[in-house]
Amino acid sequence: MRQRSLAVARERILFVCTANVDRSRTAEDLYRDDPRYEVLSAGLAPFAPTPVTRELLRWADRVFVMCEREEHHRTLLKMRFPDVDRPVVDLDI
Repeated sequence: MRQRSLAVARERILFVCTANVDRSRTAEDLYRDDPRYEVLSAGLAPFAPTPVTRELLRWADRVFVMCEREEHHRTLLKMRFPDVDRPVVDLDI
């Protein structure tokens, strides 16, 4: 009898902050080894090591931004990429 593979698709998560140096990178590091998720991180600033792109947003099933209240991360994403519709969660940190 052949065994069937029960591979489960992992949720793709993108963490976004301003510079992609501290918060989003730390979140990526924390979740990197979690088998439930594929994770990447990016920054909104032009100097970010990994800048947010349309391709990254389309890759993600869900996007977590660090701070809408003070840094307007969600607003900036929507302004720069109005054609990409992904769930965006504000962590407010």
